[in-house]
Amino acid sequence: DIEEHLTSAELAAVFASPNDFVHYIGHCDADGLECPDGRFTASSLDRCETRTFFLNACGSYHEGLELIERGSVGGAVTLTKVLDRQAAKVGTAFARLLVHGFGLEPAMQLSRRRIMMGKDYAVVGDGTYTLAPTPDSPVVGFLERDDGTFRLSCEGLTGRRIGDCFQPAFAEESAYHGMSTETVLDRTELVEVLSKTPLPIIYDNEFHWSDDLAAKLDSGR
Repeated sequence: DIEEHLTSAELAAVFASPNDFVHYIGHCDADGLECPDGRFTASSLDRCETRTFFLNACGSYHEGLELIERGSVGGAVTLTKVLDRQAAKVGTAFARLLVHGFGLEPAMQLSRRRIMMGKDYAVVGDGTYTLAPTPDSPVVGFLERDDGTFRLSCEGLTGRRIGDCFQPAFAEESAYHGMSTETVLDRTELVEVLSKTPLPIIYDNEFHWSDDLAAKLDSGR
């Protein structure tokens, strides 16, 4: 659901409702989250029934802590002023990673790579919480050029139990968490692998989704 221009009472009702995830996009100051009729402060809630959140507004750290104190499991906040374009990049990446089975903290660690000022974002509450658990552990890939070929390694980020395994994007056999699997591929092989499996890829120290990166590499970029 998308709601716009909520009053402070309406926004309070959202956080007091049993939502899985709420992404607030707006403005925040010392008086709370900005609404058309004033400010909403998390301290005004008796109970927060929203499990996870992203307060995508300048300096939302203290409001996020208040939501945790009132019952939320965890969420993303900002530590200082943030730019609108950067906030949009981090917010969309964070939400997509949550949907793909990443926990709050791993999702934030990756989505912060989308911008230069990534340290302005943090997680409060239980950073290990997974909003949308998947049968297989989520995987992140690390890609490097190597004399005309590409070296792709994969790591599982959220092993739920000791001895858990993850499935690399390019291998039939699974691997244990804590290990990094690696292979060398030419451009054609790499594009094929990245096109088939949606996963986050760190390339040139930046975060990409595999399908987007496959399209860029296929066009020679």
